[in-house]
Amino acid sequence: MNKLVEIWKTAAEDLGLDIHEGFILKLPSGVQINAEVLVKNFGAHKGMLIISRSKEVWDFRNELTDQGFGFSVMSIPGENEVYDRDGKINVLSDWGWSGPPEEKPTWIKDELGLE
Repeated sequence: MNKLVEIWKTAAEDLGLDIHEGFILKLPSGVQINAEVLVKNFGAHKGMLIISRSKEVWDFRNELTDQGFGFSVMSIPGENEVYDRDGKINVLSDWGWSGPPEEKPTWIKDELGLE
């Protein structure tokens, strides 16, 4: 498991996220997208794909969004990097909640940065 997945697993445990590591998506065009993590209920309708290689998705970004997914390209952190709770809350708040309204976490910040 790489450090990017490890940090998102820690975030999932801490913040109650629904994630799927090593998520593979086959697009209608036949292209296969290998995401390190799928974060459900944030960003797009079907969630956000965390991908460490922009070349993996850039040419297929429209097809991804047509299929209901968003994506974020994130570099693999160094081995000494640790989970940053406030940083993850900021990222998730920027993406926005896309799950059932009654399940929206209370820690999500609004557009003004307030919880």
